[in-house]
Amino acid sequence: MKNQNSSYFWAIILCSVGILFLFKNFGMLNFKLPIDIFSWRLIPLIAGINAFWKGKNIEGLIGVGVAVVFFIPDFLTDPQIIMYRKLWPLLLVATIGAILLFRSFTATDAGGFAWDRFKLRIPVAGKILRMASYSRFCRSMGLALQSGVSIVQALTGDERILTAW
Repeated sequence: MKNQNSSYFWAIILCSVGILFLFKNFGMLNFKLPIDIFSWRLIPLIAGINAFWKGKNIEGLIGVGVAVVFFIPDFLTDPQIIMYRKLWPLLLVATIGAILLFRSFTATDAGGFAWDRFKLRIPVAGKILRMASYSRFCRSMGLALQSGVSIVQALTGDERILTAW
């Protein structure tokens, strides 16, 4: 229950800050932020990085992706900015569609197997993921055997632990 209340708290804070920035952009409020670097565009970036740290990769990817979409105009010329402002909703819809397709693909057995195989073949990260999986298996197997669980039951439990990951 504490986790859900924490989520509500941060959602309310995020919406409140967003409304303040919206009012400022429409000229309804006149305030100056003490630090010029801080802008409303950093909010999804911070939320995305926070989600990555908590292990929520999809949410982190969405947060960082939204921040990237907001920071792109800083690197464009004026005619490119005009075109970008016309096309960014299409980019947003395409990104959300790609994420939904990816999640539905990896939810199937064949898609999940293909995604896991791809992750394990990444040059450096694949080895790290493989070692983390070995570590999880050895830790849970050792704990189960040390507490007197039979090998068959320990392997069954380890199977559930490793497939849940």
